[in-house]
Amino acid sequence: MEDDAEQKRHHRKGVGADLILPLMAAAYAGYYLFTVRGYPWEAQVNGTFIAIVIWLLVALLVLRTGLRLQRGEATLKFTGITQPLAKMPVRLAFVALTALNILLMPWLGFTTTVVLFLGSSMWLLGVRSRAPLFIIPLTAGAVGYVFFIVLLDTRLPYGPVEWLLQAVF
Repeated sequence: MEDDAEQKRHHRKGVGADLILPLMAAAYAGYYLFTVRGYPWEAQVNGTFIAIVIWLLVALLVLRTGLRLQRGEATLKFTGITQPLAKMPVRLAFVALTALNILLMPWLGFTTTVVLFLGSSMWLLGVRSRAPLFIIPLTAGAVGYVFFIVLLDTRLPYGPVEWLLQAVF
């Protein structure tokens, strides 16, 4: 019985990496609330609602992680990021694609960068079928354009697509 407990202790899952994005989302929610204080009340209410939902979900994840730590099922090691090492080039390439997307957005605009980012990310992750490589990014770009730029009139960066479609919408 002690051997089972000892073996379980040595094979605990490192869950530290699993907390990175949720904690960043919680921090971003706080940042968003801080920055919309001078905006119309609709933005403040929507931001508050979304922030509360994010904070509740993150709190549940942190609670679950704490319980797993207490039971000895997990550690706070960041092995999820570094293991397996064979996947590290893909992870670094994905980070580079994300940075490139952010850098190019002021010049290419929201819609074009969304399409290019999704298509290149899908290809990087192994999608080789032409239909999904074109349909999913183009659909996401179109939906994003209609929802964020046409309907909500958000101040996202304009590029060639936005300038061309501005006359239509």
